[in-house]
Amino acid sequence: MTNLRNLVDPSDGVLRGLKAALLDSGSESSCINENAINILGLKRCNDRLSLSGISGIQAGTTRGSVGLKIGSRFYEDQLTIKTYILNKVTSQIPVERVNTKEVDYLKSIPLADEDFSRPSECDVILGSDCFFSILRNGRITGPKGSLKAQSLAG
Repeated sequence: MTNLRNLVDPSDGVLRGLKAALLDSGSESSCINENAINILGLKRCNDRLSLSGISGIQAGTTRGSVGLKIGSRFYEDQLTIKTYILNKVTSQIPVERVNTKEVDYLKSIPLADEDFSRPSECDVILGSDCFFSILRNGRITGPKGSLKAQSLAG
Protein backbone atom coordinates (compact mmCIF):
# COMPACT_ATOMS: atom_id res chain seq x y z
CA MET A 1 0.00 0.00 0.00
CA THR A 2 1.23 3.47 -0.86
CA ASN A 3 0.26 6.65 0.91
CA LEU A 4 -0.54 9.62 -1.32
CA ARG A 5 -1.02 13.20 -0.11
CA ASN A 6 -1.49 15.42 -3.12
CA LEU A 7 -5.01 15.46 -4.52
CA VAL A 8 -6.35 18.07 -6.90
CA ASP A 9 -9.84 19.60 -6.89
CA PRO A 10 -11.00 20.07 -10.49
CA SER A 11 -12.47 23.51 -9.64
CA ASP A 12 -9.25 25.20 -8.54
CA GLY A 13 -6.48 22.64 -8.95
CA VAL A 14 -5.90 21.95 -5.25
CA LEU A 15 -7.60 19.95 -2.51
CA ARG A 16 -7.18 21.45 0.93
CA GLY A 17 -7.56 19.93 4.37
CA LEU A 18 -6.97 16.31 3.43
CA LYS A 19 -4.79 14.24 5.69
CA ALA A 20 -3.93 11.16 3.63
CA ALA A 21 -4.90 8.89 0.78
CA LEU A 22 -4.11 5.20 0.60
CA LEU A 23 -3.40 3.25 -2.58
CA ASP A 24 -5.03 -0.17 -2.02
CA SER A 25 -5.11 -2.73 -4.84
CA GLY A 26 -7.46 -4.89 -2.73
CA SER A 27 -10.29 -2.34 -2.93
CA GLU A 28 -12.36 -2.60 -6.11
CA SER A 29 -13.52 1.03 -5.93
CA SER A 30 -12.03 4.30 -4.75
CA CYS A 31 -13.67 6.02 -1.76
CA ILE A 32 -13.51 9.38 0.01
CA ASN A 33 -14.82 10.20 3.47
CA GLU A 34 -17.74 12.52 4.15
CA ASN A 35 -15.55 14.95 6.12
CA ALA A 36 -13.30 15.59 3.11
CA ILE A 37 -16.35 16.26 0.90
CA ASN A 38 -17.66 18.78 3.47
CA ILE A 39 -14.29 20.54 3.91
CA LEU A 40 -13.83 20.84 0.17
CA GLY A 41 -17.45 21.70 -0.62
CA LEU A 42 -17.46 19.26 -3.51
CA LYS A 43 -20.69 18.58 -5.40
CA ARG A 44 -21.77 14.97 -5.13
CA CYS A 45 -23.58 12.80 -7.65
CA ASN A 46 -26.43 10.62 -6.41
CA ASP A 47 -24.55 7.35 -7.03
CA ARG A 48 -25.23 4.56 -4.58
CA LEU A 49 -23.10 1.43 -4.29
CA SER A 50 -23.49 -1.41 -1.82
CA LEU A 51 -20.09 -2.33 -0.38
CA SER A 52 -18.92 -5.59 1.11
CA GLY A 53 -15.64 -6.46 2.77
CA ILE A 54 -13.71 -9.56 3.73
CA SER A 55 -15.78 -12.75 3.38
CA GLY A 56 -18.50 -10.73 1.64
CA ILE A 57 -19.63 -9.08 4.88
CA GLN A 58 -21.90 -6.09 4.12
CA ALA A 59 -20.07 -2.85 4.90
CA GLY A 60 -22.83 -0.38 4.02
CA THR A 61 -23.97 1.78 1.13
CA THR A 62 -22.14 4.77 -0.27
CA ARG A 63 -23.56 8.28 0.11
CA GLY A 64 -22.98 9.30 -3.48
CA SER A 65 -19.87 9.86 -5.58
CA VAL A 66 -17.57 12.67 -6.63
CA GLY A 67 -14.89 13.04 -9.31
CA LEU A 68 -11.38 13.80 -8.04
CA LYS A 69 -8.21 14.66 -9.89
CA ILE A 70 -5.11 13.26 -8.20
CA GLY A 71 -1.62 14.50 -8.80
CA SER A 72 1.90 14.48 -7.45
CA ARG A 73 4.26 16.81 -5.65
CA PHE A 74 7.02 15.63 -8.00
CA TYR A 75 5.50 14.90 -11.40
CA GLU A 76 3.04 16.74 -13.64
CA ASP A 77 0.95 13.60 -14.20
CA GLN A 78 -2.68 13.85 -13.11
CA LEU A 79 -5.49 11.33 -13.11
CA THR A 80 -9.22 11.90 -12.73
CA ILE A 81 -11.01 9.21 -10.74
CA LYS A 82 -14.53 8.51 -9.49
CA THR A 83 -14.67 8.16 -5.70
CA TYR A 84 -17.62 6.88 -3.69
CA ILE A 85 -18.50 8.77 -0.51
CA LEU A 86 -18.45 6.97 2.85
CA ASN A 87 -18.83 8.30 6.38
CA LYS A 88 -15.36 6.90 7.18
CA VAL A 89 -12.98 5.03 4.86
CA THR A 90 -10.61 3.43 7.38
CA SER A 91 -9.02 3.86 10.78
CA GLN A 92 -5.73 5.69 11.25
CA ILE A 93 -2.81 4.54 9.12
CA PRO A 94 -0.31 3.24 10.00
CA VAL A 95 -1.80 1.65 13.12
CA GLU A 96 1.31 2.51 15.11
CA ARG A 97 4.31 4.76 14.48
CA VAL A 98 6.82 3.28 12.01
CA ASN A 99 10.44 3.08 13.13
CA THR A 100 12.06 5.14 10.35
CA LYS A 101 15.43 3.49 11.00
CA GLU A 102 13.89 0.31 9.56
CA VAL A 103 13.16 2.11 6.27
CA ASP A 104 16.46 3.99 6.04
CA TYR A 105 16.84 2.81 2.42
CA LEU A 106 14.01 5.24 1.48
CA LYS A 107 15.92 8.37 2.62
CA SER A 108 17.09 9.37 -0.87
CA ILE A 109 13.69 8.77 -2.49
CA PRO A 110 11.10 11.58 -2.77
CA LEU A 111 8.05 10.26 -0.91
CA ALA A 112 4.46 11.38 -1.46
CA ASP A 113 4.04 11.56 2.31
CA GLU A 114 7.12 12.82 4.15
CA ASP A 115 5.41 12.07 7.46
CA PHE A 116 4.35 8.50 6.58
CA SER A 117 5.67 7.10 9.86
CA ARG A 118 3.11 8.85 12.09
CA PRO A 119 -0.47 7.54 12.34
CA SER A 120 -3.05 9.88 10.82
CA GLU A 121 -6.61 9.82 9.52
CA CYS A 122 -7.14 8.54 5.99
CA ASP A 123 -9.49 10.58 3.79
CA VAL A 124 -9.29 8.63 0.52
CA ILE A 125 -8.77 5.03 -0.56
CA LEU A 126 -7.59 4.70 -4.15
CA GLY A 127 -8.66 1.23 -5.28
CA SER A 128 -7.95 -1.18 -8.10
CA ASP A 129 -10.03 1.01 -10.45
CA CYS A 130 -7.00 3.34 -10.67
CA PHE A 131 -4.19 1.25 -9.11
CA PHE A 132 -2.25 0.46 -12.31
CA SER A 133 -2.70 3.99 -13.66
CA ILE A 134 -0.96 5.32 -10.56
CA LEU A 135 1.97 2.89 -10.43
CA ARG A 136 5.15 3.94 -12.22
CA ASN A 137 7.85 1.83 -13.83
CA GLY A 138 10.51 0.45 -11.55
CA ARG A 139 10.40 -0.93 -8.06
CA ILE A 140 12.10 0.12 -4.87
CA THR A 141 13.12 -2.67 -2.55
CA GLY A 142 14.77 -2.93 0.82
CA PRO A 143 15.57 -5.83 3.11
CA LYS A 144 13.25 -8.86 3.09
CA GLY A 145 9.83 -7.97 4.47
CA SER A 146 10.32 -4.21 4.07
CA LEU A 147 8.15 -1.58 2.37
CA LYS A 148 8.42 -1.26 -1.40
CA ALA A 149 6.67 0.60 -4.21
CA GLN A 150 6.95 3.17 -6.97
CA SER A 151 3.90 5.28 -7.75
CA LEU A 152 2.81 8.41 -9.62
CA ALA A 153 2.85 10.39 -6.38
CA GLY A 154 6.27 9.26 -5.17
